[in-house]
Amino acid sequence: MLTTGDQTNPPASTIIERNRKNAQNSTGPKSIAGKAVSSQNRLAHGLCAKSLLIAGESEADFDQLRQTLIEAYQPVSAEERLLTGQLAQALWRYNRAQRIEAMFLLHGQAETGAYLAAQGHENPGFDQLSLPQGDCRVLGVFLRESDAREYDRIQRYLTTAERSYQRAVKLLEHAQEKRRHLPAPAEPPPVPAVAPVKVVAATAALGFESQNDGNAAPAATPKPRLNPTVARSTPPDAA
Repeated sequence: MLTTGDQTNPPASTIIERNRKNAQNSTGPKSIAGKAVSSQNRLAHGLCAKSLLIAGESEADFDQLRQTLIEAYQPVSAEERLLTGQLAQALWRYNRAQRIEAMFLLHGQAETGAYLAAQGHENPGFDQLSLPQGDCRVLGVFLRESDAREYDRIQRYLTTAERSYQRAVKLLEHAQEKRRHLPAPAEPPPVPAVAPVKVVAATAALGFESQNDGNAAPAATPKPRLNPTVARSTPPDAA
């Protein structure tokens, strides 16, 4: 066993067994409500949601955004349709991050205004602030250490969302460019013309061909012939 000063490090097998017992004693929430809360623990600022839509967001608004992108990019193949859907999700998250950044800065401006009012300074409303006054109030966000840390976190998520959006655009445009340069499908070979089958009479098939057409006169009836034997036995006088 390894020792460090007066402390003794237990063997690895002991540590593994201890961790296994601790894991059995901490299995997480068991109720449906507890599991729901646990699954939404990362929704503190609405940027790490596993599902796309969070409370307050409209599914109809997202469908409208997606339809706008479909009309703009006109996806044809299954790959293009999939990438268009990913682009819609990335843009939705990017817009959300921008809204949260703006709300955070507005909150910081309000805190700075409240501080100035407590110090006896004039505190005009937001709609009465000039641009320099608004910037000065935002500056208070970066002077407060806790606000500066939160703003850095929001900026990281905003940057991630922006990169995801740009990557989705690039992939979709690449897929469409690849489709445009695909060789045109070869045309099928022409089907050879089949000569019509001439139906002939059975006599023609046997080598005989009628010499009469439909307008010819009927053939004369042949005269009967005498039996040669009977003709020889008749006396000349009887003839």
